[in-house]
Amino acid sequence: MTEAGPLAAQADLLVNATAVSAPSESPEMADMIGRLKPGPNCGLVMDINYGRDDNFWRLLAEKTWDRLPGRPDHAGRPGLPQLQTLDRH
Repeated sequence: MTEAGPLAAQADLLVNATAVSAPSESPEMADMIGRLKPGPNCGLVMDINYGRDDNFWRLLAEKTWDRLPGRPDHAGRPGLPQLQTLDRH
């Protein structure tokens, strides 16, 4: 995990393969993910967990989306294309 920052700066895709998505589940991981700065080629942040309203991966996806050049504006960003979540229906 100590190498996450430099690796994120080079990644085209970030995938959460852990069971953790909410700060209450791991404050340490939430802090680390909150400090990540994905590089300019990162076009997707994917979280395989679902059902967490307080989701630090979603916040990372929003930061990534906001800095992408030429992104279409989405009022309120419904259905952020950068964050893929699995939902039960």
